[in-house]
Amino acid sequence: MNEKLSRLRFRAAQQYELRCFVCHRPYGPRFQFHHVEYPADWKTYRDFKTNTKYNEYIIPRIMERPDVFLLLCKPCHELVSTVQRVRGQGKFERLLDACRRSRLGGAGSARRAAGKRKSGRKGA
Repeated sequence: MNEKLSRLRFRAAQQYELRCFVCHRPYGPRFQFHHVEYPADWKTYRDFKTNTKYNEYIIPRIMERPDVFLLLCKPCHELVSTVQRVRGQGKFERLLDACRRSRLGGAGSARRAAGKRKSGRKGA
């Protein structure tokens, strides 16, 4: 991306406190502006032949309408996009329920981690 577009992207990112909406990671390379909605008269990424042309089009719109976007780091943008594909037919609610029921950390995680270490296995 050229220097002018990089500066414009940075200025647009400042409207979002220079951090990922989801994980609060500080702004850096590979951050993306995620559409919360697509205004009817706006073009989409598919309407452009290059990423540069799309950025030249979309960055002024981000500056004008920051409420239409979220600033996300690449991993969080991929996560949001993946979760969007499971919406509807109760899948989203079941996915959230599965996440709530799943333990983060705890004894089960410690046992799994110990099982992966060679020194923690019998007969190793």
